[in-house]
Amino acid sequence: MRLVRVRARVTALAVGAVCVALIAAFALRTVVGARPSTTPLGGSRARAISGTSLTDGRPISLQAFRGRYVIVDFFASWCSACLSEEPQIEAFTFSHRDDRTVGFIGVDIDDSINNARGFFSRYGATWPAVVDTTGSIAQSYGVAQPPELFLVDPAGRIVSSISQPVTATELSNWIREARVARA
Repeated sequence: MRLVRVRARVTALAVGAVCVALIAAFALRTVVGARPSTTPLGGSRARAISGTSLTDGRPISLQAFRGRYVIVDFFASWCSACLSEEPQIEAFTFSHRDDRTVGFIGVDIDDSINNARGFFSRYGATWPAVVDTTGSIAQSYGVAQPPELFLVDPAGRIVSSISQPVTATELSNWIREARVARA
């Protein structure tokens, strides 16, 4: 009987240790940072994106960024992860405002134009973005929920994607790594 209790305790401790290790691994995974992943669209031509800018009403198109590395960010005003990511995107776009080799375009999905404009107004966002009112842009990229980001190379081909919130540093590193891989 005593042997059974000892085995039960040892088993319970082992299961507990495995649980603690898994929790630590998942917690550290987000600290390490966003890592680009392969996407079924990798290597294919980026799908067309065009619309009216939320910030200034001018036309925006992905085609206008041809010859640059472009980050395409699918976001929504109701997305809490997108809200936490917004200051990082603002910092990234501000730090690259004079860099003619880098571009950024946001695509607001599953939202109304008023909610998207409210998001930009409330949080002081200034980066170029369009609203995907029909969902066709998100569908063409296979985006189910935000945030999801894609990196498009200067030739207009999709390099990789990230499906979690990112920092300004991670975005800059993503472009740097793509340049190195392309060289």
